[in-house]
Amino acid sequence: MPFSDERVAEGQAQYPFLAPEVEIRHGAIYLPTEVRERKVPKTEGEEPIFLLKLPLLEHWSPSTTLKMIVQEFFQRVQQDDPAPSKSPSTKSASKREGGLKNGHGKKPMRMRKRDVRGAVYPCQEVDPTTSTLKQTPMLLQSGNIALLMPSKEVGTQKDDDYVYVGDLISLKDVVRITPQRGKSLTLFFKDRSLSCRTFLSQYTDEIVKDLRTMIQTPRQRGADAGSAQLLPFLSAEQAEKAKEMSTKFMGRLGKVATSVSRFLRGDEDEAMEQQVDPLAKAFAEIDAQKEAFYRTPSKSRMTDITRRYQNIAEEYAYLNNQEGHVERAISELQVFIEHPKAQRILMETYAYEQSTKGIRVGPA
Repeated sequence: MPFSDERVAEGQAQYPFLAPEVEIRHGAIYLPTEVRERKVPKTEGEEPIFLLKLPLLEHWSPSTTLKMIVQEFFQRVQQDDPAPSKSPSTKSASKREGGLKNGHGKKPMRMRKRDVRGAVYPCQEVDPTTSTLKQTPMLLQSGNIALLMPSKEVGTQKDDDYVYVGDLISLKDVVRITPQRGKSLTLFFKDRSLSCRTFLSQYTDEIVKDLRTMIQTPRQRGADAGSAQLLPFLSAEQAEKAKEMSTKFMGRLGKVATSVSRFLRGDEDEAMEQQVDPLAKAFAEIDAQKEAFYRTPSKSRMTDITRRYQNIAEEYAYLNNQEGHVERAISELQVFIEHPKAQRILMETYAYEQSTKGIRVGPA
C-alpha cells in the first residue's frame, strides 16, 4: 500500500482513508479476469504485475480490515472453483442412483482445466447396492480424491475449459485404503454409516504413489497431518504382509480339513477351526452363496455376496486389523468380481443404463 510524505504535505488522502493497492506478482493467471487488472509496467520488459479488484477495494471504507478483504477474495475465487465437501456422506448410494445419473441431481462442481495438477486416472466404481459399474475418472489434488464426471454425462464439448467433479472425497474422512495391485483400490471411511467404496483400475501403483506424495507433502510443510495414518496401508510392506498372513491362514485351514477325525468331532472341530481362521465360517457361507450364483446368476445374489465381503472388510478395518483380514476379504471380492458370470452382470447393467440414458419415464 503506497505511502508518500509528499502526498501528506500536499493534503492528499492516505491509507486508511485511501484504498490500498494490492499487487499480484505471481499466479495471477489462475484468477478470474474480473478480479485482476494489469498494471502498466514502469520499464519495458518488466514482468507484468496485476492489481487485485474487489468490491471492498473499489468502495473503500477506513473500517475495512485485512480479514474482510481476504474473506471476500476467497468467496470470489470459490465461485469458479469447487469447495471441498465436509464428508463423503453427501454422496450416498441413493443419491448416486437417482441423482446425477438421471440428470436431476445436484449440479456438479466445476474445476478449470488449467487448475488441474497431475494425472487423471481411468477408474470404474463398483456400486454394491445395484451391482453396476460407473465410469469415475480419478484426480488426486490438494488432499482430496476428486471423482470426475465423463463429458457425456454433463453434455460438455471437447473444447470446454472445465472438468466437472461428481464427488469430492477428503483424505481426512478416510480411515484406511486397501489397494489390490493392478486391479483395484478400496476406501474405508471414519464415518461408519458409510460403506467402503471400491474403484477398479490398472493404475493402482501410480495412484498409490501419488497418494503417498500428497499425504507426505503437508507433513513436510508442517501443516495438518491428519492423513498420515494412511501411509502404512499404502506401503509395499503392508501388501506383502497381508499376502503372507492370508497364505498362512489358508495353509493352516488346509491342514485342518485333511484330518477326517476333526469332521467327526462336531462343535469342537468348528471351535478349533475358528481359532485357526476366524473368517473360515463366514467365507464358507459366502462360498455357498457363490455356488448358487454361478448356477443361476442374478443381480440380487451378486449384490448380497458383494456386500457380505465388504461388511467383513469394514468390520476389521474399524478394528485396525493388521493380520491381513481386510486385505483378504477385498482380495476374495476382487476374485469374485473378475469371474466371467459376475462380469457379465456388471457389463450388461452398464450397457443397459447407457442405452436408456436420457429416456423419459412416466407422465410428460
